[in-house]
Amino acid sequence: MTPELLRLLLIEDNPIDASVIQHFLAHTNGMHIESEHAERLSTGLARLADGRFDAVLVDLNLPDSSGLDTVVRTHACNPRVPIVVLTGENADELALQAVKAGAEDYLCKSELEPRLLVRSIRYAIERAAHRRSDLQIQHEESIYRELLSAVTTYTYSVKFHNGIPISTQHTLGCLSATGYSPEEYAADPYLWIEMVHPDDRANLREHVAKVHAGERVPPVEHRILHKDGSIRWVRSTIITRYDENAALVAYDGLVEDISARKRAEQALRERDAHLLAAQEIQKHLWPAAPPSLPGFDIAGAAYPAEFAAGDYFDYIPMLDGSLGLVIGDVAGHGLGPAIVMALAYAHLRSLARVHNGTDEILTRVNEFLVDETDPFVTLLFVRLYPHSRMLAWTNAGHPPGMVLDAAGNVKSRMEATTIPLAIRREAQFTACGTTKLEPGDIVLLLTDGGLEARSPAGAAFGLQRAIQVVAANRSRPACEIVEALYRAVLDFCAQPQPLDDITLIVFKVVADGRPE
Repeated sequence: MTPELLRLLLIEDNPIDASVIQHFLAHTNGMHIESEHAERLSTGLARLADGRFDAVLVDLNLPDSSGLDTVVRTHACNPRVPIVVLTGENADELALQAVKAGAEDYLCKSELEPRLLVRSIRYAIERAAHRRSDLQIQHEESIYRELLSAVTTYTYSVKFHNGIPISTQHTLGCLSATGYSPEEYAADPYLWIEMVHPDDRANLREHVAKVHAGERVPPVEHRILHKDGSIRWVRSTIITRYDENAALVAYDGLVEDISARKRAEQALRERDAHLLAAQEIQKHLWPAAPPSLPGFDIAGAAYPAEFAAGDYFDYIPMLDGSLGLVIGDVAGHGLGPAIVMALAYAHLRSLARVHNGTDEILTRVNEFLVDETDPFVTLLFVRLYPHSRMLAWTNAGHPPGMVLDAAGNVKSRMEATTIPLAIRREAQFTACGTTKLEPGDIVLLLTDGGLEARSPAGAAFGLQRAIQVVAANRSRPACEIVEALYRAVLDFCAQPQPLDDITLIVFKVVADGRPE
């Protein structure tokens, strides 16, 4: 028989003790021991790091280390190699501390003899091996528990005799999904219904009764009371089995934990409720109806791409009796820009009650928005003087407004001459121009959502198409022109809903005070 081979590292600075220990190791029966000797801890640790030793014998007190620190450093160098401490001190308390620090055994050199030394080495190696095995088992058990907890679906089977259930079997996945083990289901025939949420039991009993009656039933979703006290949602699918006489003999069920899906659905419902509330609030900010102004037919509408829009339009009575027709666009679309739009609405309305000049109103609004928001706001502020039919405007980075004559030709353009709001505090917003309106003239104000809308081929709808639609419908009331232009954009894009907010204002000059 080939003798057992052990490779040992001896770290001992006393040459006499080292010689005695190596002699003991060299003369053991049934075992071949190869040993290496190091006189300093640093030298020993350098050799120990390569992992080729089965055990290490170390003196507590060395030239470069002393006491328990020697054990700690040795164990840290290679935790897998068992340590046997050799020392000239015979102290139980020190021995206990050494074991706690990582040693497997503690021997007093004055009491050493070959058999005791070899036995201590053997036991140290065996204990270390058992500890590694236990750690491996614990690690594998931990992985198994993690895998089991991740299982959210399980199956079960129910067998019948003369229409009466006689046995049930559940797969192990039920432990994670419901908290109950297969053994608990087998021991309690009523557990399946007792764990169902009280508010859902009647519905589930009715569902199972239909199965027993031979009906084909769809999957059912209901709540259960998990063993840990939490409420879970599950989806149960039942597949029936019948004998040759069409009698129910068993059914198999698939149960899936759908709690995560239900939470996501609830979160979406709550989000939609919040967005719908925001949408209702914004609807109250937009004009409920256009102003009734003799000699003019006025209409406007906003079509959000989402629940709420970043577009803005309003009719603002001015202090001098003129009417402000305002259209704006906050960068982006959705809830964030809608909040900025609400800020612009509030500031414009408030300032128009105490200031008459468009330049002063917009300059102050700009100062507020620079402090309050990041997105910029393009805005076209048009002032209509009804008695003189004069039109004045200030365009802050917005798409140009258009004035068409009675024949549908472009009469004037309200181009942008200043930067948008909320970009630079010191920006000035002076009036850009004026024009005299005549009977039959049509004024078009719009945001870029319609102009930049794309066809399936990638072409932009553009301002020229918008002008053509207005001209083609110029004999119709203003509200119908607005609707025709919006529908034209959707048809052009082949989309049922706009991809960006679209807002339009159209007003016509009517000679006799009535729409043509």
